[in-house]
Amino acid sequence: MWVFEAENSQVWFSPGRVSEQLRTWLRHRQHPARIEVLRGEDAQPVNRISRLDLGNCGLHATGLDMLQKVLLDLEHRGDGLAVEELVLDGNDFGDAGTVAIASLLRLSSKLRVLRLRNVGITDGGFSQMISAMVSNKSLVLLDLRGNGLCSLENSKIALQGLRRFNTVAEVLLE
Repeated sequence: MWVFEAENSQVWFSPGRVSEQLRTWLRHRQHPARIEVLRGEDAQPVNRISRLDLGNCGLHATGLDMLQKVLLDLEHRGDGLAVEELVLDGNDFGDAGTVAIASLLRLSSKLRVLRLRNVGITDGGFSQMISAMVSNKSLVLLDLRGNGLCSLENSKIALQGLRRFNTVAEVLLE
């Protein structure tokens, strides 16, 4: 079960029943936004999170695969908001994590900002990200600064090729 908490204390639960233990924990927190989620055990709450910051939280490639599925599910639901900004800075998932992120970029039509600073990707992972951006028309900013494992020269050459297909997105490398 996924639980996300935004800065404004709004909470989203994935579809399904909320366990008794989780309901008890939320009641003890005594926040109106959290208590509101508890009304109607089978209710399908609405996502109110448009910016999701998971920076420096120890997220790995397996977690990214599950996160990608949740974000795409939120995007394709008819109610609530889709996440428009995703921050994954400082999580050392390397090239293995770029597979899930590239898939998210290929399939998402709502994600506008993606921050991947200091995540340990190499030239191979960078190539996956750039190839996914060819067909993505919603992303306006991809922040890849601080990934010292990528060759700056090769990255700039790949970006020149990307510009033929995607002139909207800005990619930050340094």
